Amino acid sequence: MRYAVALAALLLAATACTSDSDEPDQATDANTSPPPASADANPSPEIPEPVIVMDVGRPELCTGPVAESYPPQCGGPPIRGWNWADYEGSYDQVGQVRWGEFVVEGHFDGDEFVVTSAEPA
Repeated sequence: MRYAVALAALLLAATACTSDSDEPDQATDANTSPPPASADANPSPEIPEPVIVMDVGRPELCTGPVAESYPPQCGGPPIRGWNWADYEGSYDQVGQVRWGEFVVEGHFDGDEFVVTSAEPA
């Protein structure tokens, strides 16, 4: 969705810069150099979005819809090496169920999600 909005904005900006007039462009001073390219012209890197890590006996990364019950319900691949003690105070717990929002980086090895870094959202 973000890419569709960015593409629409880019197309709108491109059409705003064109002219339907048959008049030639105004002459420019040959000694004038074009302004330097702005850093804003480059797209910014995508900011990772937080996901829910859920534990109902084994930590897993919620990859689908999340039922907003209390505690929430969701599912996804198990997470290898997750230690809730590393995130004390950054998650909720009801009985044996723990969950929290985190920005995680890592990779899926075909069976489990291997976290290389995680920060509370």
